[in-house]
Amino acid sequence: MGAWPSVVFLTPSGDFITGTTYAALDEFLSLLSAVSRHTKSGTDSTFRAFPDIGTTPNPGPRVSRTNSVPSVPVPYFSALTAANLDTENGGFGMAPKFPIPAAERFLLARAFMGDAMALDALERTLSGMAKGGIRGADGGFHRLCDGADWSRPHPERLLSDQAELAEIYLDAFSMTKNPLYREAAVGALDFMESRMVRRDGGFTAVVLDEAQTKQDDATFSGPNARAASALIKADAILRRPAATDLGRHIIDYLFDNFQDKRGLFRRCPEKIGAADPEFLSDQIDVLLLLLDAYEASGNNVFINEAQRLADATIRYLYDLNSNAFLDSRPTTDTRPPNLVPYRPIDENARAAIALTRLGRLTNRGHLLETAESALAAFAGAFRQYGLSAADYGLAVMWLHEPKLEIVLSARNRHELRAGPLWRAARASYHPHKTIVIDGHRPIKSPPLKMPPPSSPAAVILFGDRDTVITTDRDELTEQISEAA
Repeated sequence: MGAWPSVVFLTPSGDFITGTTYAALDEFLSLLSAVSRHTKSGTDSTFRAFPDIGTTPNPGPRVSRTNSVPSVPVPYFSALTAANLDTENGGFGMAPKFPIPAAERFLLARAFMGDAMALDALERTLSGMAKGGIRGADGGFHRLCDGADWSRPHPERLLSDQAELAEIYLDAFSMTKNPLYREAAVGALDFMESRMVRRDGGFTAVVLDEAQTKQDDATFSGPNARAASALIKADAILRRPAATDLGRHIIDYLFDNFQDKRGLFRRCPEKIGAADPEFLSDQIDVLLLLLDAYEASGNNVFINEAQRLADATIRYLYDLNSNAFLDSRPTTDTRPPNLVPYRPIDENARAAIALTRLGRLTNRGHLLETAESALAAFAGAFRQYGLSAADYGLAVMWLHEPKLEIVLSARNRHELRAGPLWRAARASYHPHKTIVIDGHRPIKSPPLKMPPPSSPAAVILFGDRDTVITTDRDELTEQISEAA
């Protein structure tokens, strides 16, 4: 099914009917009813859980401007993290212990906004993992631990875990300046670069043994994109220019090996041209990487590619009936396993964040409307999901909190990139900031014309507050930290 936990339905003789990687309560009940109807019908036809989902691309979402997404999910996920926090060891729940990056990202955002309980939970969790057995002596993070105190780790190390945790520790270090978080981020990055690079230049999906002598042959588009995003962020915060070079190499690797004729990204390069569907999570990971690459370079090529990928994702994976994204592109392929499309709340939340970022950069209103629609589809059901859906709370914050926009300008792009303002804008943590390079688009809200600076300047727009223009790095960093 692509990962675990997997839900698989079989006939009494063991023949495959259908399955999916994960289905929350509402999707599982719908799937169960569909399987029941199919088996009672006695038909030998291919099972389809959602007969109203077409296999041809849609012309675009019919998004209503009246969609309403309440802010209730933010306090809900705050309470959920508090209720599940292991106050002694950090992390959530009892053994076995996993990192839950969505919950940790949410706590990071709430801590920045001044939530003392979120900061305490974040520090307990990040410190517990950084000091525990889940972080190996070589810096790489294990997939899980059998001990509630982060002891007795399983041997496998996943690329996705290294990438997500590296980003979280980088942002936490940027916000708190805790050297332990810097050490944990560096360890994960070094492990990726030294142990997980394949001969073809991409990253392997997993290292399978403690000695790191055995790599899995698989490589996946989404985790590669997440790793590249972490590398690009590491350059801004830790001054690792070689990390950005590797991150840009991964972008080329993805486009050369994973992109198909639809403009979407396959999960595995070996599957190009096959009938297996493309997955939403991979498209969002690549889209977020392209936005990170634009903020790191100011190169409009990344924005153009991001717009093409966003349009293709909406065209092929957006379901008009539910006004939300499906986890995979519907396909007529009858070869097992015939993956059943469903609406994942966590991936719709990340899609909403990516589309909101791109929409603010390009002033394309339909991207913002699609993001809001994808969130509205779960407005009455988000309580059915656990901490792994905490990105939904983070996406709602993007929607409701005042936006922070930093516009950078200089006489020429080289002067701007070589100066300290650009690095300060990228290195300073804020949970929902957008960086715009002057010349990419005009500033429309509020109306403002950039002054011709004698040196690089930054314009800071935060909600309805007065606009601030500065040429000083420290003032820019202070303004970002105060925009909570």
